[in-house]
Amino acid sequence: MRADVVPPPLSKPDDVDRPWLTGPAAHAAAVASCILLVAFRWAAFDYLGTDGSVAWSMLLVVVAGRILDVPAMWTLLFAGAVPIVWLRWLDVPHLWFWTTDLVLRLATYFALGSYLTLQRGGWRTRSAEMKRNELAAVAANSRWELASEFAQIGTFELDLVEDRAIWSPVMQQLHGFAPGEHDGKPGTGFQRILPEDLERVQADIARATASGEKSSTVYRVRLPDGSIRWIEAIGRVQFEHGRPRRIAGVCFDVTDRHEAQLASLSFKTLTDHAPIAIYQSDAAGNCLYVNPAFEKMIGGTLAELQNGGWPRFIHPDDREHLIRVWSEAVANPSAYEIEVRYVRPDGHVVYALGYNAPLLDVQGRFLGFVGCVADLTARRQAEASIESTEARMRALVTHADAAVFLKDLQGRYQTVNAEFERIMQMKAADILGRTDEELFPAEVARAFRETDLRVLESGKSERREEFVPLPDGEKFYLSVKYPITDSQGRVVALGGFATDITERKAMEDALRRDRKLLRDLIDVQEQERQFICNELHDGTIQFLVGALMHMQSPSFTAGNKEAFAQVEGYLVRATSEARRLIAGVRSSLLDDMGVVAAIDDLVAQNQDMGLAVRVYRDHDFRDLDEKVAVTVFRVVQEALSNVRKHAGVQEAEVELRRGENEIIFIVRDDGRGFTPGDEQPECFGLRGMRERVLLAGGQFSLTSARDKGTTVRCELPLTPPRSTDGT
Repeated sequence: MRADVVPPPLSKPDDVDRPWLTGPAAHAAAVASCILLVAFRWAAFDYLGTDGSVAWSMLLVVVAGRILDVPAMWTLLFAGAVPIVWLRWLDVPHLWFWTTDLVLRLATYFALGSYLTLQRGGWRTRSAEMKRNELAAVAANSRWELASEFAQIGTFELDLVEDRAIWSPVMQQLHGFAPGEHDGKPGTGFQRILPEDLERVQADIARATASGEKSSTVYRVRLPDGSIRWIEAIGRVQFEHGRPRRIAGVCFDVTDRHEAQLASLSFKTLTDHAPIAIYQSDAAGNCLYVNPAFEKMIGGTLAELQNGGWPRFIHPDDREHLIRVWSEAVANPSAYEIEVRYVRPDGHVVYALGYNAPLLDVQGRFLGFVGCVADLTARRQAEASIESTEARMRALVTHADAAVFLKDLQGRYQTVNAEFERIMQMKAADILGRTDEELFPAEVARAFRETDLRVLESGKSERREEFVPLPDGEKFYLSVKYPITDSQGRVVALGGFATDITERKAMEDALRRDRKLLRDLIDVQEQERQFICNELHDGTIQFLVGALMHMQSPSFTAGNKEAFAQVEGYLVRATSEARRLIAGVRSSLLDDMGVVAAIDDLVAQNQDMGLAVRVYRDHDFRDLDEKVAVTVFRVVQEALSNVRKHAGVQEAEVELRRGENEIIFIVRDDGRGFTPGDEQPECFGLRGMRERVLLAGGQFSLTSARDKGTTVRCELPLTPPRSTDGT
């Protein structure tokens, strides 16, 4: 029932002026009178030797009269007549009984009659009230149905006990049902709810049923035409005897509200994250909204702009002009744009261009302005400094150490800088107007032109390394070429600059070699460690284990000379293996007797492996620096190893000579040889020898040819160079 529907007032009951006849007092009087009368008659009849059925009959008559709705007075008279007839039939002669019975009868009649009369009047009053309320409810329900139909508010009732749903016509219409199509089953309505919302709706119903509180939920329904509508339902659980009986409520279509909220949220999200300043004002010029970009631009907040505070952020020289333009736009609502300067609290001036549009309601009434403001400060600063920038750029191009040039679409040079002139060893007058075909070899010019055409056709810059033969030698250049366009975006020329990277390329190549050498050194180190482990395990350890086993044998006694001889043999062989391994890692002779003795020992070892080596020397080199001696020994060791593995011969020569400030050592053979440069990338031996000599400040050369042998020649300074850290 609507809150504004109030039932008409009830008429005043008949007993409103007789309070002493109503309420608990009347009930108590009637009950007391009946009890006294029954008690007296019971006692009297007991005295007369009769049973109490007369009293009980009187009460039964009164109750029956009330149930049959017989008028109260007739009921009382009949109830009083029953005991008289009964006593007459019994022929009781006692006069005192009749007298007392008459008094009690009159009192009982009065109390009980008043009680029944008042109750009857109350029932009549309540019956009239119920009829009036029923009429008022019908009228209110009629008005409610009419209002809900016009307002498109649907009503529903879900009977939780009988599992039945009652939907109003509007409720059915909101969910896409034709009038009368809904079959009264709750599941029928659930079928129209989108699956992703159905579980939440059912959970809300269960929660409301458990808590008894008012429930509100929003869900989507898919109508038969495929459209989606948003529905909001509000309901409350009704209880009977402490248990939930039904859920009743209303629902209405909130699609427009949801879409409006979504649009408002989308607009706010967009403006809050927009990189450009956005504002909104009302018709009186009061600021209603600014986005974070606007606040950041002017250095103020929305609160500071409201209540007439925005003019203080406008440059004093622009305020009057801004107010005049705004007033003209308000008088005739129209879009306008204006350049204005803002003054930030820190004194910084911001140049801005505002685009403003009138905001109108559906009736076309002017509500205010909404607009965006572009920060022109950077552009103005750029415009202010463009001439000085151009001058600096001209000076930069002129004095740059990179060759800068400009070509037309046919490839003719239009502009070159001083570095370009220096590289070409030509004057600008001799270069301008000429093409690459006229300045460079044909193959180089063709490669240049292909690059130029790719840049001009794609409209994108290109960066590449180019090999250029020049009068002072071949050079590597890092060339960057880019298209130059006019105001319409058409490519009209090609610009570029080239930087000499010859030294950088050499350094990169050296760095790559050093990195490869480092990786190889690490690999060799691991291989040497593995080799040492294997040698110790397969040689020395085996002999030591053999000696230990013999010593632990029961036959090893003090008198067993043969056992002692076997143990001694194992220990001697273990010692020999250990010395051989130590010599392979680093010759002890190198530290004790110098590089000549170490090389002689190395020659003897190769002799044992089938390579005869002849050594020529003109000095004992005992005073040779330790680092130089190690370098000489390692290079000779590696060179002889290569001869033994790859040359395919049984003879080689080693020559040691001392110069004025250097030592010269040569290793040669007359084996199968190879063409220098054809060695495999994994040939670490040659690279290792070369890098070792170069690190010692020396010179390394390799001479070889197919079937003509190989010669390795090295020169090392007698005093090794010192590194940057003093070592």
